[in-house]
Amino acid sequence: IARELRKIAARRHALRPIVEVAHERESAAALAAAAHEGVVAHETNVNPSLIHGWRVRKNAVLIDRSAKNTLLHIYRNVTT
Repeated sequence: IARELRKIAARRHALRPIVEVAHERESAAALAAAAHEGVVAHETNVNPSLIHGWRVRKNAVLIDRSAKNTLLHIYRNVTT
């Protein structure tokens, strides 16, 4: 029974929303913005590859509000 309970807990942990921010000081704003988008999360992870902003992954959905994503869109529009 204990092993099955650990498996259930691990699945729940894997399905929780993951909010990534560029800097720790952006955590509160990112959590509020994610909640405004409909994703309720309680903690953030710092991702140094982001320049500025945040992104959240819940199940198979990615909401990306980072400067890195914006710069990639600009680059793609300029080069095509």
